[in-house]
Amino acid sequence: SDLHDRKPKLGVFYDNSNMFYIQKQVGWKVDLAKFRKELNDYFDVKFINFYSAIPDKSDPAYHSTAGYLEKIKNTVTLKTKPLKYIEIAKDKYEKKGDMDVDLTLDAVYEAKNLDALVVVSGDSDLAALRDRVLRETGKGFVFLGFKRGMAWELKQGKYIEFDKVRDSLQLGGAE
Repeated sequence: SDLHDRKPKLGVFYDNSNMFYIQKQVGWKVDLAKFRKELNDYFDVKFINFYSAIPDKSDPAYHSTAGYLEKIKNTVTLKTKPLKYIEIAKDKYEKKGDMDVDLTLDAVYEAKNLDALVVVSGDSDLAALRDRVLRETGKGFVFLGFKRGMAWELKQGKYIEFDKVRDSLQLGGAE
């Protein structure tokens, strides 16, 4: 039957604020086009929401961020807001670009239209989102991230480490 062959509807929530630094630490980046293609083999990927804070135009990081977002905008749905600069000492700023709340609200809202949710993050705050979605909807829920950045709270449920699939997902890796 058609229904039986139907691929599960998947929504991906990609926390770039979290993944950006971890990818720098581990020394490789996830190729989002390869990632989407892999997921499409098994799922009907409804969207990959990519949550990212955008540096101010005066920030040296602005151009590389804008360039990267331009490259991926046809692969993912960009969900952006301005990066915040908090002065912690005279002329010393801490950059804050948390998108946890935005991601959580979207995931709770979208869960009813999906069969499964993948949250790409290692942030322990998001454990509450998993618990809520599982309790209220029973939909599939998986965290995906790097071994080094995966909070222990997230490992209490289903999770997958990018490290294990590096060969097929690395940006600029062997095709």
